[in-house]
Parts: sequence; C-alpha cells; structure tokens
Amino acid sequence: MWIGLLVLLAAGLEVPIIARVSSGEHKSSDETIWVRYLEMYTPAAEPAEAPMADLDLELHAEPDIDAYRLLYRKVGDPWQWQARRRLGHQELQEVIDHPANDLWIVTVAGKAAGFAELDYRKPTEVEIVYFGLTMDWVGRGLGSWLMLSVLERAWSRPVSRVWLHTCELDHPGAVGFYRRCGFSIFREARGKCPDPRAKLWW
Repeated sequence: MWIGLLVLLAAGLEVPIIARVSSGEHKSSDETIWVRYLEMYTPAAEPAEAPMADLDLELHAEPDIDAYRLLYRKVGDPWQWQARRRLGHQELQEVIDHPANDLWIVTVAGKAAGFAELDYRKPTEVEIVYFGLTMDWVGRGLGSWLMLSVLERAWSRPVSRVWLHTCELDHPGAVGFYRRCGFSIFREARGKCPDPRAKLWW
C-alpha cells in the first residue's frame, strides 16, 4: 500500500524517480510513462490515529548525512530512487540542511521505519518531495498515519496548497491512496525515464 515518489523527466523538469515496473524489469531511458501531479487546498478532515504503540514522528533540522543516505536507500532502493544518489556529498548536504527543507522521520520502537521530505521554498505552498516506508512496514497501516501526520505539519505553516507528483511505475494503489488522503489530480503528462546507466555517487 505504500507509495514512494520517484524521479523522471517531465516537460523538461526533474520530478520524483523510478525505473522499475511491477514485473521487476527496467524500462529503457528512451521510453515514456505517465506522471501525475496531485494537490490539495484544504487540510484533511481526518485526524491521524496511531495504528500501533511506540510510534513517533520527529523533525530532523540538521540530518546526519550518512543516516540520511542509509534511510534513503532502505526506502527507495526497491523503487529505484536515484535523484539524491546523483548528488555529491557537499551538494546533498546543502539540500537536506536547507532551512526550507523539512525531513520528518517516523520511528517504531526507536527504529526508523520511513520518512517524508517537504519543500517550502515556494511561498504559500509546500511540495512533498519524498514519502515512503521501509519494506518491512509496507502494508501494515503505517503509511496512512504518516501521510496524515505529515499533512498536519504542512498545514501548520502559512501555506494555501500542498502538492506532490507520482508516476505509473509507482505502487499501483498510489493515486488512490493520495486521493483518500485528500489530494486531487491537477495535471497528467508524459515523462521520460531516467537513464539507468547514470552515475550514482553513493
């Protein structure tokens, strides 16, 4: 049930990453797939109810870069996330330390189970750049709680819009999940798959 945000090139822009289909095969870099953009203008009506005990969501204002890389790989490797892995040490550090970048890490009994990354660089709106769980927590009810909790924090800022994007190579239930959380599709476009041969720094 979990969704992740992946990276593609759509309309000349890099948008969150995937190069994997449900069969486990990889699309070639010259193929295109659908990218869907979703948004919301009002907070979700439902409060976030914890599905289990020992659950916590913490903001990491100055993330440890090695811990970030490890969690990014644990969450993103099954979905072929590559965008942040294309950044060198200094460039990645600048991105995750940016004051307009919020990194929320969810833990269960003190162990990291997933994360969400929010970008506040544009006034009055926030983009959910990354969202996902480690595979051992997929399908256990944690994803809905994490999304609703992240939305509560996003709407606590002076913003009027929250948005994200996904693609057809994401989990087949991704769009339905986002809609249940209160998002609506506002754009669909064809995006070119990233080159799987691109150099990754870590």
